[in-house]
Amino acid sequence: MMRFLRWFLPLIFVTGLAHAQTGFIMRDDCTALTGVAYNTVCQNTGSTGTLTQGFLYSFDGSDWVSAGNMHSNTYGLDNIMTVDNTTSHCTEANKCQFGNGTVYIDLYCNDQNVCYMEHSQIGDTYLRARSNYHLVLYDEELSSAILTIDPDAATQIGKYTFGTTYMPKKTVDFPAAALTTDTAQCASPALATINSGAPRYTIICTDSDSSSIYGEVVMPKSWDGGTVTFAHRYVQTAADTCVLNGDIAASCRLATATINNTWGTEVAIDDAAVTGSNAIDMTTSAAVTPNGTCTAGTSRLLQFRYQLDAGGTTTAVATLHHLGFTMEYSVTSLSD
Repeated sequence: MMRFLRWFLPLIFVTGLAHAQTGFIMRDDCTALTGVAYNTVCQNTGSTGTLTQGFLYSFDGSDWVSAGNMHSNTYGLDNIMTVDNTTSHCTEANKCQFGNGTVYIDLYCNDQNVCYMEHSQIGDTYLRARSNYHLVLYDEELSSAILTIDPDAATQIGKYTFGTTYMPKKTVDFPAAALTTDTAQCASPALATINSGAPRYTIICTDSDSSSIYGEVVMPKSWDGGTVTFAHRYVQTAADTCVLNGDIAASCRLATATINNTWGTEVAIDDAAVTGSNAIDMTTSAAVTPNGTCTAGTSRLLQFRYQLDAGGTTTAVATLHHLGFTMEYSVTSLSD
């Protein structure tokens, strides 16, 4: 009997090799197996065949398809989807990788609780917005869209729009040379040399409520049409630290609208104590609401008027040089 088994068992083994094999198998060369479509999984443990050592393969009926890299420092789905949340996976030292066998996207979080998604090698990474859908950067805490990218929008402004509370701020500067005056109480911009510095255009006004300085700019279509602020820039050349008070107002005019002397509500732009002695001062107003139509998405002429408040101003105006204004506004889009 024993002699029969010693003869028969090797025969069964040899015969079995010729038949299709299913299940999970480990072989030096998985291509030597006779696989069954979608029923044979093999880890290729050797390096002499055509398959990559350490990779897991599935037989699709005609070829062996890679199911992932089993090398060290790379985790499979069972590691990523672990139930034991005390186990550390996807760290900077042991990154989780998804890729095509040549390049990978690395996913990991460092010990500072900052998480990354990055290309494992030098190359381009695409974040795709699917056809007819938006790509949105979303604020989970406030349940709001920060930035929405709409590839199908009809205008460039509409392709990149910011949520109301996330709109970036931009500025436009009005140096004295770009301003006009009433010419009676405020002289036209003129070159002045302050404390032996470079010549610069400044404006000198009298101590009168009628002292007026004007500026204007065509606003970009991306301006939200809302409030603006102004920073008044000036120099008192005398050793004088008294009060400078003024008011600023603005207006919007679209194409075909009539230019006039109608302004929004004046907003104070006061300095309780100028620095004096040739030092540059900057004082910022509160929000200014322009008069007129400031519809977002259209080109608008924005005008502003600064007037001295003679009743509250005690600094010497004859040595007070107005250098200009900087206006700040909000935009709804990355595109102008």
